Amino acid sequence: DVIDPADIKEKDENGKPLTVDAYRHFLNYRIRCRACGTAFCAECKTMPYHKAFTCAGWIEYQNARQCRFCHEKLVDGTNTPADAVQQPPTLADVCSSAECIRKRDACCTHRMECGCPCNGVRDEAEHLACLEHELKCA
Repeated sequence: DVIDPADIKEKDENGKPLTVDAYRHFLNYRIRCRACGTAFCAECKTMPYHKAFTCAGWIEYQNARQCRFCHEKLVDGTNTPADAVQQPPTLADVCSSAECIRKRDACCTHRMECGCPCNGVRDEAEHLACLEHELKCA
């Protein structure tokens, strides 16, 4: 079946239309449980379903560096800012979108004891608790 990209109305979590390959995968492999409503992939059994990705694309995305703010896959020299190497290590993984650069410039540079970057504002006296590990790591 030939799919015209203009006919694809299904969007990913960021509101972008799916690619032809991702849409074809979505049509063929996304299954929704009638009992609980959870969507999963019938091909790789990932739950919840990896919308906007084929199974191979999802694995590649999971293993790639991602922007810490929007989670876009980072590709050096393509979507990373020119000054990325001059940033503190906690702010190195940021894409070049204007919104993410604004967040980077306002974000705290502290690294928590658990290894996660602080999600507070720059130069704050007290650091937020780690949202991923639910620890107070100041």
